[in-house]
Amino acid sequence: MEQPLLSNRSLKVSLIPLFYALGGAFFASLGAFIEEGSISFGFVLGLVVIGPVIEEVLKPFGIIILLEKGALYLRSKAHIFWLCVAAALVFSLLENLLYAYLYLLPYFKYPHLYMETLIYRYTVCVLLHISATSVMAMGLMRQFVLIKNNKGSFLLENITPYIFAAVAIHGSYNFIAYMLSAKP
Repeated sequence: MEQPLLSNRSLKVSLIPLFYALGGAFFASLGAFIEEGSISFGFVLGLVVIGPVIEEVLKPFGIIILLEKGALYLRSKAHIFWLCVAAALVFSLLENLLYAYLYLLPYFKYPHLYMETLIYRYTVCVLLHISATSVMAMGLMRQFVLIKNNKGSFLLENITPYIFAAVAIHGSYNFIAYMLSAKP
């Protein structure tokens, strides 16, 4: 009798990191939705700093939890990278659905403008989220190597420069988009 490629146990172990990654994407979407609906920090500050911080820390949050637990379920740096990309893709999808069915409803009466905006969101905004999360992934991959080489445990402080870089990319994009869309 042939052996299955993946046993039930190895399949479960393989799906745990994906579950955590997608959970981070879901919580990032929830955090972005809550933040978007309650910007009381000043619109531009929320748009350029608060929103990007929430999103860029929460998107890979599932991977951060796995690293804090000792990286038992993470196999390699590439595994971390692709899990972060999956989280960014799912987050983008959820955020775009929110835009399509909630935030962009006033544009629905202008089908051409509505479709242009959706196309923009599903291209440029998805690439933005993948890019910023990839920066975070670099920091998480670095932490993974340190943990695997027994040179310490996960410390959020060690990825602070990557958080700042991801937030700077995201915040800069938001600021430029805001300035280009502002009416004179």
